[in-house]
Amino acid sequence: AFFRGGGKFVNAVKSVQRDPGALSAWLLPSEDERRLHLREVALEALADAEDARVAAESTFGVLVASQQRSLWEFQHALTEFQLIEERNIECMQSSLKQHIVVQSSALANQQYDTQMLMSVLDGVSKDSDLVDFIRAGTKRPTGAFLDVAAAAAVATATARACHRRWRT
Repeated sequence: AFFRGGGKFVNAVKSVQRDPGALSAWLLPSEDERRLHLREVALEALADAEDARVAAESTFGVLVASQQRSLWEFQHALTEFQLIEERNIECMQSSLKQHIVVQSSALANQQYDTQMLMSVLDGVSKDSDLVDFIRAGTKRPTGAFLDVAAAAAVATATARACHRRWRT
């Protein structure tokens, strides 16, 4: 009975045969269907937007936490660098103090040697030393003067060599 002329489908086919524009009206949704469809699409878009907002808010929280962690790590690195520099300064200070002690000791030793040489030079008598030299003949003179003089000469040569190194 459906195909014999009675039913909605047969009536629709007959109306399309009479008016070709009726086919597009029959295939297209009605105004209510379009509104209902637009409402469903809007609700889906609203749900998607809410999901995107929640995801963005979560991602922003992760970003803020990451920034805070990076800031903490940067501050930690700066603190470590400061500690390293403080240790370097302490080490340099200690080393320079040791160097000054060694240098002042060397200068004191050189001053002592020079003072000893001065006291020996004060004891030199040209007349008696020449007479002793002549009496000794070809013997090489020995004694306190030559021992102190040799030590003073070594100390002076060392000081001059150090002084040359410091100037260059």
